[in-house]
Amino acid sequence: MSVNVTFRCDNGHEQEIKYHNIPLEQVKLFVGILDGTSPAYLFPPGNESSIGKCSICGVKFTATKIIRCMDEEEARMIAAQVYCQPLTSHKILDIQLLNVFAEILMREVNYGCDT
Repeated sequence: MSVNVTFRCDNGHEQEIKYHNIPLEQVKLFVGILDGTSPAYLFPPGNESSIGKCSICGVKFTATKIIRCMDEEEARMIAAQVYCQPLTSHKILDIQLLNVFAEILMREVNYGCDT
């Protein structure tokens, strides 16, 4: 699983950071630390600080998009759970069917995601 975060400054400069194998809630904490809005700061960064500012023009930036992306391994694990349900536990695992389901799952979940 990965999470793509897009940051944009007030002048329109944009940067994307991709976090791999980090839970979404933890990524949101990182975003707060990067843009200076985290409650972890006892004293918010001042105007002279570079925290929360664009590295190109120095203007304030914010996270504009946070997209959770599913990788192939995660999709296959979820698809395989179908065979663990009481209704289907007696069925033989069909790898081809599992792979097709995983592809469909990734396509639907990863809409708008650059994988």
